[in-house]
Amino acid sequence: MLNAKKVLLVSFFIVGCLLISGCSDKEQSSKKEEIIGTTEKPQIQKEVVQNDTNKVQAENKNVVPDFKGSWRGKFDSRDATLSIVEQNGNSFKGNITVNYRNVSKQEVEGTIDTVTNNVFMKDMLHSRAKGVYSAKLSDDLKSMEGIFTMNLDGKKLKFNLNKKQL
Repeated sequence: MLNAKKVLLVSFFIVGCLLISGCSDKEQSSKKEEIIGTTEKPQIQKEVVQNDTNKVQAENKNVVPDFKGSWRGKFDSRDATLSIVEQNGNSFKGNITVNYRNVSKQEVEGTIDTVTNNVFMKDMLHSRAKGVYSAKLSDDLKSMEGIFTMNLDGKKLKFNLNKKQL
């Protein structure tokens, strides 16, 4: 009788452990994201693809906007041009020219967050006016509006740029 009680007690213990540790994959994934701190997921676009047997299927694709080209507008109320000459996925390189009395030219590198459409850039050449750019792309991906923050004194300047169509 004592052995039967021990077996029953051990069985309840095992079942209890299984119930406690039996989180679904979704719950475990969400717990991992909370621990790691990554809640952003890449933007997914469904694209309809037709295969050889004329069956339609949905295929997931990450959407990265074509950022290369010339962006023109205002930087601190002055005419400005951002030229993106290289793009590799979400990362890009280029240069920005602002028409102050003494024209300011700076090389920039940055990234595009495809989930939020935020653009982040930083000046690459050493300069007293070196800083970082934070902007938001419009929904049509043809314009951006943002703030430049100078590293030296934290001064903030507004800018807005529109992509020039070829």
